[in-house]
Amino acid sequence: MRTSRFACTVGRSSLFSHPQRVRAMGQDKEPVHDPSEAARLTDLPGVHTPINNEVEAQQVKCTPLDSDVDTEPDYVTRRGWGARHSLVTLACLMTVLMCTMRFNTSIAIVSMVRRPAHTTATSNTTTDVCPRPHNITSEQPEGEEGEFDWDEATQGLVLGAFFYGNVMTNVLGGRTAERIGAKPVVLWGMVSSCVLTLLSPAAARLSTSLFIAIRLAIGLAQGVIMPALNRCMLSWVPPSKRGKYNTIIYTGSDMGTVIALSLGGWLCDQTFLGGWPAAFYVFGGAGLLWCLAWAFLVTERPEDHKRISEEEKKYLLANCTLKRGKSPPIPWRRIVTSLPVWAIIAMHFGFNWGYYTFVVQLPLYLSNIQHFSVKSNGVLSALPYLCKITTAFIFSIIVDRATAAGRLSTLGVRRLSMIIASYIPVVGLVVLCLVECNPVAAVVVICLAVGVTGTACCGMFSSHQDISPNFSGTLYGVSNTIANTTGFIAPAVTGIITLNNQTLRAWNTVFLLSAAIYGATCTFYVFFISDQIQPFNNPEEQKKGKKNPC
Repeated sequence: MRTSRFACTVGRSSLFSHPQRVRAMGQDKEPVHDPSEAARLTDLPGVHTPINNEVEAQQVKCTPLDSDVDTEPDYVTRRGWGARHSLVTLACLMTVLMCTMRFNTSIAIVSMVRRPAHTTATSNTTTDVCPRPHNITSEQPEGEEGEFDWDEATQGLVLGAFFYGNVMTNVLGGRTAERIGAKPVVLWGMVSSCVLTLLSPAAARLSTSLFIAIRLAIGLAQGVIMPALNRCMLSWVPPSKRGKYNTIIYTGSDMGTVIALSLGGWLCDQTFLGGWPAAFYVFGGAGLLWCLAWAFLVTERPEDHKRISEEEKKYLLANCTLKRGKSPPIPWRRIVTSLPVWAIIAMHFGFNWGYYTFVVQLPLYLSNIQHFSVKSNGVLSALPYLCKITTAFIFSIIVDRATAAGRLSTLGVRRLSMIIASYIPVVGLVVLCLVECNPVAAVVVICLAVGVTGTACCGMFSSHQDISPNFSGTLYGVSNTIANTTGFIAPAVTGIITLNNQTLRAWNTVFLLSAAIYGATCTFYVFFISDQIQPFNNPEEQKKGKKNPC
């Protein structure tokens, strides 16, 4: 147990913040029974209402401040696995499956398309185009007939179609979750994504346009999921544990990327289920199994869960910031004029630009520049995300201990997380322009640049819940909508730059552009982000002239 601060009041008058020992529940504070002790407390700065007798002293009510509450009381941790842990685990598995269905096309497309005979250097004297190493034999040689004759521009459209759909439904998903609940929104989005993924191979063989339409529809379905989940977490995760549990949930996307690139590459290399279609069948089928678990094991709120312990239920109801009630109308004008909101939007955009440049285009970069086989390509493309997962978990443990010891504030955690997750990749992207045709150096630099972005789970991805619990779903939807435009802008820009120009100079331009966007957006975030609940979080109270109690 650790010392925490409480805002104590008599009636409606705020008196003081004073250290107290937390009992097991973190909410049952000892009332002041000794009048002399009460009188002593009134001598603290800022106290203007004396406590004159024992009866009045017993009416003192202390409310724990969220940032200081010991949210893991001993009797809760002794009981081990709880309902909140099951929810976080399912949420992590969901992000894994979402990313396998999102990025399976990125690795499958290497097997799906006909590979043209690229103009390569005949000697090692040319540095603008990498010669094929003599000791590497591609399992799919240049000029081999694939099923689809797609040039770079068409490939960019196929890879970006998901994100065209995804940006259309993020705000809808967040707001719908605020109005009717997160569980049904998440379930609808996942079921739709899985069914459409299973239909993708047949659609691709029927028509390129139909395949693009299917990818767009998957984007529409998945667009509602993460904003809704962001809302759901407010009922199940206390504020001081957001970094820890958000790390578990959001690193699922990196696990999904690793699985999509490595296992997807292996599936495309096999004859099982026809080669590349297996990447769609396996991931879509696994997603449907997850939907059954979500439907039967998850409830919207702790008090509705049939298998939760009474201790855990009381703990969550006492510490989580989202309370039961109708979501108020969205104060769009106040949101639009909030600098912390724009800081989150800018950072989300810059982060996604770099992320999608790597995850969507990295397989093509390694395939066209380094001439690796599909199987090797998938494994090498997955390595940076293994590094990212490791970094995320190590950093979250360090941050959790530092905040518990009082060495880091919530705002300090958010800023430090994004400084590491952005400025180091900027350096890495610049260095990547200098490695030329050295495949080992390229993979090492990429692992470093992508690996450190795992710290963002304790940064930007927790900021929506910090500044507005009531509208966290909508805010995540807004920022994710704008950020996911990079999903089709980045591949399109890359496609334009590298169209019939698969050279080192072209790819260096791609990397330098990503570095510039990374650095600029992170700087804006660091200067203008906040960890305080913003006034627009309680619009009804603002209309009545009440001061925001937070």
